[in-house]
Amino acid sequence: MDDTTSAFSSLTISAIREHAVEALRQQWDHGLRRVRWNWPEEREIVKMKRPSYWEMAIWHRQTLCGLVLGKPSQKRSRLYIEGIEGNPSPHPLKGKITPIALLASEMYANLIGCEEVWLVEPDPALLDTYARAGYHLRLPNKLLKKVFGLKSFATKEL
Repeated sequence: MDDTTSAFSSLTISAIREHAVEALRQQWDHGLRRVRWNWPEEREIVKMKRPSYWEMAIWHRQTLCGLVLGKPSQKRSRLYIEGIEGNPSPHPLKGKITPIALLASEMYANLIGCEEVWLVEPDPALLDTYARAGYHLRLPNKLLKKVFGLKSFATKEL
């Protein structure tokens, strides 16, 4: 069995619950994080706004490797991914969190009848990764920019 097969054989996905929040606090080197999201707080905000929110904790055995949070639009035509973050510390799924997060999010979006997946304010350093996955950079219209203060999206039609 090669390293990739071994890493995926021990992959599990769960909801972001207290166990994941505790692993985030204990396992991640917070000095190396590229994103300064407060995941428990952001999760509660999204959950209040949209009870049908999408969340995912990506694990390799007992190591929390990544987190994903999003919500469908009111008409469920789009799934907005608010955040994807990988554990900055070394782990067996390093470099694979974004593809896993995108694939699982696309599958969920398809399942609930969405026509598109929108990554909200994607990390500029990952635009090539998103493009390879079929996403296209899109600037928000005036309403989205004014009301939500959004700068950009990366979108993919399903």
